[in-house]
Amino acid sequence: MEEMNSLDVYYAVEELKNLQGGKIQKIYQRDRRLRIDVYAKGDSYDLILEPGKIYISRYDRKGPKKPPNFCMFLRKHLRNETIREVKQHKFDRIVEVHTENSILVCELFGKGNFILVDRDGKIIQPLEVQKWSERKIAKGETYKYPPAGKDPRKLGSREFGRFIDTDREVVRKIARDLNLGGRWAEEACFKADIDKSKKGEDLDDAEINKLRRSVMSLFKEETDPGIIKENGGNLAAVPFALKKFGDKRYERHETFNRALDEFFSKKEKEEVEKEAEERKEEKLSKVQRIKEEQEEVEEKMSKKKEESEEKANLIYENYSLIDDILSGIQKAMNSDVSWSEVKKRIEEEDTPQARAVEEIREGEGVVAVEVDGKVIELDFRKSVEENAESFYENKKQARDKIEKIKEKKKEIIQKEKSIKQKDKEDYAERQKKRSKPEEKIEVKEEEEGWYKKYRWFRTSEGFLVVAGKSASQNEELVKDKTEKDDVILHAEIEGSPFTIVKTEDRDVTPLAIREASEFCASFSKAWKRGLGSVDVYWVRPEQVSKDAPSGEYIGKGSFMIKGEKNYLKKTELKISIGVKLDRKRNEIRVFNGSTQSVRSEADYFVSLNPGNVNKSDLAKEVINRLAQKAAPEDRKFVKKVRKENVKPLIPSGGGVVVG
Repeated sequence: MEEMNSLDVYYAVEELKNLQGGKIQKIYQRDRRLRIDVYAKGDSYDLILEPGKIYISRYDRKGPKKPPNFCMFLRKHLRNETIREVKQHKFDRIVEVHTENSILVCELFGKGNFILVDRDGKIIQPLEVQKWSERKIAKGETYKYPPAGKDPRKLGSREFGRFIDTDREVVRKIARDLNLGGRWAEEACFKADIDKSKKGEDLDDAEINKLRRSVMSLFKEETDPGIIKENGGNLAAVPFALKKFGDKRYERHETFNRALDEFFSKKEKEEVEKEAEERKEEKLSKVQRIKEEQEEVEEKMSKKKEESEEKANLIYENYSLIDDILSGIQKAMNSDVSWSEVKKRIEEEDTPQARAVEEIREGEGVVAVEVDGKVIELDFRKSVEENAESFYENKKQARDKIEKIKEKKKEIIQKEKSIKQKDKEDYAERQKKRSKPEEKIEVKEEEEGWYKKYRWFRTSEGFLVVAGKSASQNEELVKDKTEKDDVILHAEIEGSPFTIVKTEDRDVTPLAIREASEFCASFSKAWKRGLGSVDVYWVRPEQVSKDAPSGEYIGKGSFMIKGEKNYLKKTELKISIGVKLDRKRNEIRVFNGSTQSVRSEADYFVSLNPGNVNKSDLAKEVINRLAQKAAPEDRKFVKKVRKENVKPLIPSGGGVVVG
């Protein structure tokens, strides 16, 4: 069996209808073979198309480093297109893959050709320009099918009798003129108990009817796909066992496409095994080198993590001192004082602030400050909090890097053992795709708690922040859920949620209030209006009251504020959405919050500002951006996130992804 005949194509295409509704993801081409990756019904399939062959393969095949021009053309027109229909043209070895905007016509006979056609039948581009007297395959031409052979399914008794009544052997007549090929023609003769070498003109009416019924039965057999074995090798892949080969060993497979894959891919599999053996020693040497490099990086990252944490803590422990230094430099900058004068004043002053300054590198925006015997380089263009945050971020990056290195080292050790233990056949088996069922990944629900029905998040320091979604929730939140040591925030705009920082017997920090103000501002009407920032104030619970002045009325969700308000001026409208992966449990959690809180918790995150992209499209873009940021091994988690998981985390109104 060197290639498939029309009946093989018929049964293969019946199974390929499972690809209908799937999306074309990638296309590869090597010589006259196409490989089309299709994502359908929760799984990925590699559709192989080449002269005389069409089937789904589970074996890895490397594409060429540089895709041919026709392949690039197909990617442009077919990538992300939905497959509407896969069908065989009449009973020919022609298969059509229909998408929303075009049709890929796959001519599998002869040396083969692939022709992309528009919905009106005009050729957009063929793999190869071909010309015959009756048709021309070229760009811009109307596509014409080659002259069709007879379809045995459409031959009635009389027509079949006239068809077979020739001086040719019946097996040759059926094989050639009915597109059945020799194997199926012989099977039809064998089932009808007719000598295959008998001439058609010598058949009586009873024999003709038996032969016709036998031919028609080939389309009605219950599928039992497998490979006919002979002398330890493969003879043919078939959709059901043939009676003619009843004495041969029959290796059953789950589907006809699986049988075709095993049959046609055997040679390729052997090549993969050979290549794996040749690369074996090379990989072992690389493993050792990678191990040494990872150990060096781990040591470097451990040192960076400790130093970053120490410096960040020192900044907050010496908050006033550093704030005075940064403020003084910024004030001098705004007063047009020369840098030489700034440095001179610092040298002459005998104050704790001046003594702490070690160096100013104005070209880099850096001031080196010594605190508790440690020199810390600060960006004098930023605030105390922003400088501290940069060191905490360095610490987090170093910590994450160390964890990844540890996991990588485990993988490297395991890989080394695997390479040493496995022989060529075992190694080749590892190249099989989807030999195991797809891992079930679950999008985890939010943590349980009374606050779940509100908007909420946890700050980077672990404070719970809760905001109302409506006037009724604002009323309920302030009156029933607020305790005396909590902090209440509200944006200076009509339509702001009352937002509570739950202190839970802790001293609230400026950072927690700042993160909560971001959240409060973003879920106010300021977002829908497209504002870049809004003022937010905070007060204590005892300052909030429902007691209205005489003659006035306070509606549901509104309150009177007594005493002084603590303002956070021009709070930026910015919300971040992140994902946290639990790789051991195959779970992914989606959440939102202030940028700093999400950054500290998420494996991957994006940030949003007010904009014109509607919620549904924005949710889709958020998922795509997260998938782009994710490491290749983590993308399967992000792909499980749906728009319905993201939309509730986005403020009302349009938005735009900013990072």
